[in-house]
Formats: sequence, structure tokens, C-alpha cells
Amino acid sequence: AEQYVLINQQNEWVLEDQPSEKLDQQATDLFVSRVANVPAEERVIKQAWPLAPYGLVAPAAEFIATGRDGKIAGKLSIGSHANGLAYAMGQRIQGVFQIRADLLLTQIPSKRDLLAAKTEKTPSSH
Repeated sequence: AEQYVLINQQNEWVLEDQPSEKLDQQATDLFVSRVANVPAEERVIKQAWPLAPYGLVAPAAEFIATGRDGKIAGKLSIGSHANGLAYAMGQRIQGVFQIRADLLLTQIPSKRDLLAAKTEKTPSSH
């Protein structure tokens, strides 16, 4: 699975390992807010165990938000999914929830997506 770190510098998103590369800010913003505001459909279990039946021991996707101090501000792990719903676990909510998988899993942009998007939208010079 691909891993990348997005950093917000002076209100602009950059990749940690390629800070000089321009990213598609709209696409990045959309993705970040989608992760941050993913709606929980229903709580499956109140406690955060056992994780194996939900595919959360080795999550399919994991999103971690850290503050400027390096402390983890939020974490979202996504496990197995069926019928359009995925099991998820967040740092701020207790237990295992179901979320709509199509909202997130199918729309995780690759590093290349975030970088490539900018080349298509070059304004024509008049």
C-alpha cells in the first residue's frame, strides 16, 4: 500500500518528501475534508476489540492527522468492507463503526493523482 504524508504549510498542502512539488490544492483539500468528516453509519460494537473479525488488525487504509507539535490529533483505520459499508475505528470515537466505503476507499488519491492533477489544469496564456 502506498504511504504519503501531507503537510499544511501556510495554508497550502505539500508532500513531506517532495515539498517543492506543487499539489492540486482543491483535490487535496477535498480528500482531507472527506477523511476528517466521514459520517459513521452505525456503531457495530462499543469496545475496540476484537479487531480481527472486522479486518482492523491490518487495516486496508489508515489516516493519521498530527498537530504541529507532532502529537496525533486524529486517526481513522478502515478494515474489511462488504455491501458498500466498511468497518472503521477512529481515535476520537469508541468502538467499531460502519462507514460508507464508497465515500472513502474508492476515492483515496494516489500521490501521482495529487501531483498530476495540476498539469491538466494549466491556464492558457492569452
